[in-house]
Amino acid sequence: MSRAFIPILLCALAWNTAVAAATVQMVDPPTVDLKASDALSAVVDALAGDRVVYVGEVHTAYADHLVQLAVLRRLHARDPNLAIGVEWFQQPFQDHLDAYIRGDLSEGEMLARTEYFSRWSFDYRLYRPILRFARDNGIPVVALNAPAELTRAVGEMGRADVPQELLPHLPRSYGPVGDAYEARLRQVYEAHPERAGGGGFERFVEVQLTWDESMAERVADYLAHHPARSMVVFAGRGHIGYGSGIPSRVARRSEIEGRIVLVAHGDGEDREMADYLVLASPRDLPEAGLMGVILDADGEGGVTVKGLSPGGAAEAAGVEKDDILVAIDGRPVSHYADVKLALLDKGPGDVIRLSIRRAGILSDHEETLEMELQGRNALGMAPHP
Repeated sequence: MSRAFIPILLCALAWNTAVAAATVQMVDPPTVDLKASDALSAVVDALAGDRVVYVGEVHTAYADHLVQLAVLRRLHARDPNLAIGVEWFQQPFQDHLDAYIRGDLSEGEMLARTEYFSRWSFDYRLYRPILRFARDNGIPVVALNAPAELTRAVGEMGRADVPQELLPHLPRSYGPVGDAYEARLRQVYEAHPERAGGGGFERFVEVQLTWDESMAERVADYLAHHPARSMVVFAGRGHIGYGSGIPSRVARRSEIEGRIVLVAHGDGEDREMADYLVLASPRDLPEAGLMGVILDADGEGGVTVKGLSPGGAAEAAGVEKDDILVAIDGRPVSHYADVKLALLDKGPGDVIRLSIRRAGILSDHEETLEMELQGRNALGMAPHP
């Protein structure tokens, strides 16, 4: 994908996604300075005529998701007839996303039914503001990702030999790999050969193509079936950068080119990566409060404590192995997602009331314990990158 130039936005994003002091400049002279309040608006003006806009992410980078939210807010303000395509959910769970947007499912129910915490697992706080904005404004959220069962099967046995029951999930067509795309994939493969699942580089490429073609097909199909809508796509920068992942494969199916926005990470970003690079001030999520427990995320009949961290908050509060979590601060717990949501805004030092059910000699009984949450350091865990 050839890029004549890349406007670079230098912006500091505050907690409420307001854009502070910024400079817009061309890669080559001349340079034009704009006020902060105009910088992102100018980019949205340039993107407003595109049917699809791709905003990439490093999944764990909070600043990337703040940029995504800021772009979404401004695109939606200009044209409410917008949809969001996301890598974060897998296609078979689309009905649950639709129900959440309609208000028919709670946040916890949506996360449980989409199996978010086992299939995606990145800190939900990174994505929650975007999904809540979508729900509050009735914006469709389209699950783009291929089922994990499909990509796992492709990695283990190759695309030609996936089980019969997975064939309907395969993309209808695969485009050429392309020399530049293959070279970038080889760099990733050589750094992480274990991701190929023992199938070698060719199998690794098959998996990556299956991911990209699946997501591109989903975008193209949605736009074809909703001709009045545009879409902003949020996915990993490896699927978006240079346009050779999702964007070129959407264009092959639909002739819709779209444009790419990426957050720059480090010096020397390649000018061919995107139409717009955003230099955003690094941001960190507040440290999460932890109970120090290992939970059975898939068990039926409640969430069971399968293990305790020595010296952790749960052990100090009197929690025991095989206790079943009933409620946190009075909020009932039915799924692992309920536990994650109950702790979402809690930090180290916060005190929670944990109601548990414990087996007794004659019968089960319930009791409520007070627990002071800990940070990762207190549990001897390495900090998040």
